[in-house]
Amino acid sequence: MWPVVVHQVAAAAQLAATLTVGRYGRPPLDGCPHFNTITNAEWALLEKRGNDRRPLLPCELEPGHADRHSSLAQVVADRWIRVHWDNHVRELVELPYCPAVDAVADSLGGHEPCTLVDG
Repeated sequence: MWPVVVHQVAAAAQLAATLTVGRYGRPPLDGCPHFNTITNAEWALLEKRGNDRRPLLPCELEPGHADRHSSLAQVVADRWIRVHWDNHVRELVELPYCPAVDAVADSLGGHEPCTLVDG
């Protein structure tokens, strides 16, 4: 029993440290230094859609942003499922892709799609 308990404590401590200072022991240089993770209950809903579970979800916004943190949790068909959080609220949000495409054609004559959410 002790090896299991020790492993669980070590895993929890490692996750807490990672969420606090980033995967490599320091915050990312070009982004918000906050991280989150998908809970087992949330994953039970998301795994039915077929994507892999990522252990850590870094906030993808610029450093010092004023609103809630946000990270991509999963891509499903024509929607992104994102985690939004702050110190008081945490939620999974489904957002549609932006329908816009680049007005200037690339070297092959195609138009790159927008990689943001609609709106």
